[in-house]
Amino acid sequence: MGLLELIGQAYGTLLFLRFLLPGEGQVGYNRAYRFLVRMTEPVLAPLRRGLGPRGDRVAAPIALGLIILLLGLFSAGADYHRGRMLALGPVSWTFSPAAFWWLGRSLGGFAVFLYRAVAFLLVLAWLWQGSLSPLGRLVRAFAVRLGPARVQPGWRLAAWAGAFSLFLLGFRILAEALGWLSPGPPGGWACPASAVWLLLDLAGLFVVLLVVRAIFSFFPPFAGETQALIGEATEPFLRPWRRFNLRVERWDFTPAVAVLVLLVGREALRVLIVRFLEAVS
Repeated sequence: MGLLELIGQAYGTLLFLRFLLPGEGQVGYNRAYRFLVRMTEPVLAPLRRGLGPRGDRVAAPIALGLIILLLGLFSAGADYHRGRMLALGPVSWTFSPAAFWWLGRSLGGFAVFLYRAVAFLLVLAWLWQGSLSPLGRLVRAFAVRLGPARVQPGWRLAAWAGAFSLFLLGFRILAEALGWLSPGPPGGWACPASAVWLLLDLAGLFVVLLVVRAIFSFFPPFAGETQALIGEATEPFLRPWRRFNLRVERWDFTPAVAVLVLLVGREALRVLIVRFLEAVS
C-alpha cells in the first residue's frame, strides 16, 4: 500500500498542477509544461471526451477525485491498523472504522503529500527567481497562480502553511462529526505545529539535492542543465559557509557542513515543537 499510495499521490499532484496551469500564453510552449501534459493527458483526454464542452476545466478535478477514491478503497483493504493511521509529524490520527473512514484517510493523506509538494515548489520558485530554464520558468508561473507576483516568496510560503493549518483544523472537526476520528486530543495547536513540522521535511529534500550536486561535481560533462538547476537551488545553503574556506586540497567540505547544519537545525526545531505541544496540552 505504501508504494501504491505514493505513486497515486504523486500523480494526483501532477493533475493538480495541470489544473492550476491551463497552458495559456507562454506556458503552453514551455518544455517542462509539455512534459507535464504528456504525463497527464492519457487520463484527462478520455474524461474530456466524455464530459463534453465543460471537460477542459473539470477533467483534472474529477480525475483527482477518482484517484483519492481509489486510494481510499485500497487503504480499506490494507493492513487494518497501518491503513488507518495518518502521520502528521508530532501527532498521528487514527481513523475509526466508521462509514467511509477510508475516504477521509485517503483525503488526509493526499492533502499532506500535496502540502509538502507545493511547499517544495514554492521554495524552488523563491530560489530560482532568476532562472531562465523551462523548469524554473514553469515553477515561477505556478507560484504566481497561488498568489500575486508582488507578494514576497516567504510570505507566500507562510500563507500556504497557514492555509494548510486551517484545512487540518476544519478537517479534524468534520472527521470527528462523521465519526472518523474520536473527539479529544490533540488540540487546535497541533494543526499549525504539524504544518511547520511537515515543512521541515523539506530540509531532507535539500540534503538530497546537496548530495546529488556533490556527485555531479565529479562528472561535469554529463550534468548539463540539471546541474545548473540543482546548483541554483542549493547555492543559498552553501554560500554562508564558503567564507570559512572549508576546502582541503582537492576536497571541498562545504556541502558536508551545509548538510550537517540542515539536519541538526531540523531536529532542533522539531524538539522545540514537541516541547511546545507538551506545554500547551
